[in-house]
Amino acid sequence: MTKKNSQPATVDDVEKIVTTAMQSVVEGINNVLKNMATKDDIKILDEKIEDVKLEIRFMKDDIKGLTEELAMTPSRNEFRELKEQVRKIYLSN
Repeated sequence: MTKKNSQPATVDDVEKIVTTAMQSVVEGINNVLKNMATKDDIKILDEKIEDVKLEIRFMKDDIKGLTEELAMTPSRNEFRELKEQVRKIYLSN
């Protein structure tokens, strides 16, 4: 029966209902398929992630090297003290 009245649904009514429902299902499936990443997309993303990891590793190495280099550099006060000692030795000779 149709919602509008208590008479049985006609073939046209059933076709309209089924067609509308099927269109909704097809649209839903198409939306899901559009949003799914393909295997190639995933492979490309994995490669980019590996590249980023490699760059981060290089950056960490650079930071470690700079830290070690800075640790070997005397502070301003230490430099002044060394400079004064060198000056005294130079003047004594």
